[in-house]
Amino acid sequence: MQLLLTFALALVSTRINQSTAVRLSTRKVANMEITRKSILTGIIRTREIDVTVEQIEAWQKGDLIQDVMPHLSVADREFLINGITGAEWKREFGEEDED
Repeated sequence: MQLLLTFALALVSTRINQSTAVRLSTRKVANMEITRKSILTGIIRTREIDVTVEQIEAWQKGDLIQDVMPHLSVADREFLINGITGAEWKREFGEEDED
């Protein structure tokens, strides 16, 4: 999987939910531009999503996306995983993917 990432950084203190524990962490808030190709339509899209490089790397190493990026909506996580948008999901499956 290849992600195209561009971002601006700012420091904030936040809680990051992990598999079995919640730890207080200082992380860089990054509105990254994520470019993905939809597995349903083949259309390439770019969206701005609030993730950090560290979160992307943890997910790519095998951590569950909902554990390393709990603040994201289901739609944002689906876009990261497979490039599918909410509209594509609704067209394909008859209802929008929800939290």
